[in-house]
Amino acid sequence: MVLVGALGVVVAGLAALGLLQRLRRLALERRANEGGLHFCAEDTFDVPRRCAAFALCSAGHSPQASNVTYGRLRGLPVRAFDFRYEVAHGPHRGTRHCGVVLVEEPASPGVLMWNLADAAHAPAAALPAQGTVGHWAWRGDGPQARRLADLCESLGAGGLSLEARPEGVLFSFPMRRRRDDRQGWLEALGGLLDALGSAASNGPPVAAQNEPAQAVENPPPPC
Repeated sequence: MVLVGALGVVVAGLAALGLLQRLRRLALERRANEGGLHFCAEDTFDVPRRCAAFALCSAGHSPQASNVTYGRLRGLPVRAFDFRYEVAHGPHRGTRHCGVVLVEEPASPGVLMWNLADAAHAPAAALPAQGTVGHWAWRGDGPQARRLADLCESLGAGGLSLEARPEGVLFSFPMRRRRDDRQGWLEALGGLLDALGSAASNGPPVAAQNEPAQAVENPPPPC
């Protein structure tokens, strides 16, 4: 009877978790639609392969992306998604959950800035750090690190890490609670997106704040 009771508790817990995840997906889809963006619960972009050049996306093994919001925000092509990957193997195996916002606007010179509050989970590419600025340890171009630190200062306390590369700028934050509001991060990054759009030499014009987002070019098949 004890075993049956324990199994019942496990099944009930899994059912509750599944319901919470579904409710969160519905909330993300609603917020995306309200902002003129698109949403897909499945990763039709093959994010782990597409973003493999970024340190976070190659930090562990068995990477997976889900709950992808995509479109144009502040005139820039943006993809936001939940990202998880495994670390270590056997009895020491663990899973990391992150929220990610990828701005597909080339950024150079490159720099990787890992939040000091999350130093225990820094990817190998971030080590050894070349210096620190604000909330971050950085590796790459020092002036770029200082510029981005100034732009992201208000977000650093929330655990934000970032990497600028020719493929774009990737922002990530640890999801300590699966209900973390990723859409809130998208909105908080608005000012930084404006700055990135202004700095782009050949990028699209920056959209006005009240202009609805537009679909990215060549969107994936319907979800």
